[in-house]
Amino acid sequence: REVFIVCLFIFSAQNLLAQDKLFKKASQSVNIIQSDLSLSEDKIKKGLEEALKKGSKYAVSQASKHDGFNDSKLIRIHFPLQAINIKRGLVKIGFQNQIEFFEESMNRAAELASKQALPILISAIKEMNIKDVYSIYKGNVNAATIFLKQQTSKKIYKELKPIVIISMQEIKVTQKWNILSKKYNSLPFTKPVNTDLEDYITNETIYGLFVLVEQQEKEIRNNPVARTSDILKQVFD
Repeated sequence: REVFIVCLFIFSAQNLLAQDKLFKKASQSVNIIQSDLSLSEDKIKKGLEEALKKGSKYAVSQASKHDGFNDSKLIRIHFPLQAINIKRGLVKIGFQNQIEFFEESMNRAAELASKQALPILISAIKEMNIKDVYSIYKGNVNAATIFLKQQTSKKIYKELKPIVIISMQEIKVTQKWNILSKKYNSLPFTKPVNTDLEDYITNETIYGLFVLVEQQEKEIRNNPVARTSDILKQVFD
């Protein structure tokens, strides 16, 4: 009988402990739900837009400065992969310096074009219709940037490409490319390579800008110091 009473006591204690754990988990869930409900969908949307605007300003500032692309390990534009045979062939015959000069010119064109990119990015953010606000808000640390990129890349490409073309003309990228491709095509047993440089540099510029926007979004989500406005503090704290 004594053994039975002891077992009953132990069982009751374990049951109470389990109930206490369930109560704590339920309380935590309620707190999370209440926290989410305290932020309206409109406020979260404004917070995400503010984060993307801040990221865009940061991206343009970083990308458009001298060596913003050219010296960056993250976004430097390299020789077009589809034309890599040109690079390999010309390096073998001593054209390494010309290759490096051409790659630098592509990055200078991207830096120059990036100066004009901010209004395009801001306009795209303002027009963005965030349908899945909470999934983006609760998503990965780059969820807003990915969403913006998916929704606006075509528009940004269309508006940025003419600016890239002007930048390429100013830096004389095409002339440098023509010298390289002409020399390569004159080599024996080579197949002519045709690369749309305007398309390539435009896409690489856009890619670089979004890498930097994403970098800033991660910073805002993870670092309280980066939340420099009231709306950012309310949404991401």
